[in-house]
Amino acid sequence: MNGNDRQEFERAFPNPEGVQWNAEWGDYRPLVPGSGRQVMSAVFQNCRYQGWLAARQAKRKGRAVHAEPA
Repeated sequence: MNGNDRQEFERAFPNPEGVQWNAEWGDYRPLVPGSGRQVMSAVFQNCRYQGWLAARQAKRKGRAVHAEPA
């Protein structure tokens, strides 16, 4: 992952109110740690980012992103 990927992600999916990138931990964190709404918003933003990043990396490697049959 690099900073350009994250910036591109944030253009497509702006951070929810009360959520910011934490460079030390490498994820999205709530501005107020005890705020349930901000905590959940940060969790969803992290999930959205990880999915977006996985799809982007697979595309760079020339692989389609899809579920494999069991």
